[in-house]
This record gives sequence, C-alpha cells and structure tokens, in this order.
Amino acid sequence: QNVIAVTAAGDAEPAIVATEESTAAAAAPATSAGGELVDLAGIPYKVETDKPVTITQVRSKDSMGGSMTQLVGELTNDGEKDLQYISLSVKFYNAAGELLDIGMGAATAPTLAPGDSSGFQVISSVKYDEVASYTIEIK
Repeated sequence: QNVIAVTAAGDAEPAIVATEESTAAAAAPATSAGGELVDLAGIPYKVETDKPVTITQVRSKDSMGGSMTQLVGELTNDGEKDLQYISLSVKFYNAAGELLDIGMGAATAPTLAPGDSSGFQVISSVKYDEVASYTIEIK
C-alpha cells in the first residue's frame, strides 16, 4: 500500500486519507451488480453525451439541510481538441421514475484541453431524500 496523503487534525494522530488503491478506485465510475453507474452515495445514474468526455467521482449529497440536492464530480476531456464551456443538465427522478426537477451546471474550467479535467457542480431544488436516480446530459 503506497500512501499518497496523510492528514492530522489538531492533536490527533496522523491518519492515512488516500492510497494509490483508494484514489484509483475513486476515479473510476462505480457500477452496481447490474452494471449501471452508481455515484459515491449509492444512487444510480446515466450519462448522455456526444462529447468525448468521461465523468468520474460523481457524488450526490444533500444541501441546505436536505431541502435541496447537490451533485458534484469531475469531467475529463478524452478527445483530441479543446472543449469550451461544457454545460450539464441533470434530470432527477423519484423511485417511480417520475421527473422531479432539472438542474443546470457547468464545468468550473471554461476550457478543457485534451486530457485535462475540471470539477462540476449542479444544484437542484428537489429534496435529496426524494432522488432515486438521475441522468446527466453533457452539452
């Protein structure tokens, strides 16, 4: 186990927070037993795009005490040309498959060169505990 990061808070003993194995696992999209993509919170999602982009480290979480849903992750340009102003729309669904809301967001970097990555964030007004799945559309 090769340690990448160690942290200590105050008087606490240092703790390993990342290893090569844990960072490689976090970078790859997780899948369920059925083969569908699953975010770091365990919620299934789909990605729809015609751009040469990979999404990793997707995490959904509650925002504003659970009254909103926040989605964060990372985009990587897998193509051979710069990509500019990458926008995302995310359709959030309940357990019955009904559309709850569409959230909008964008890559934090205005331009992604080939091989470069950028974070992204999408916030929705839907309550986090109502979200059963979502679809990320990259434009």
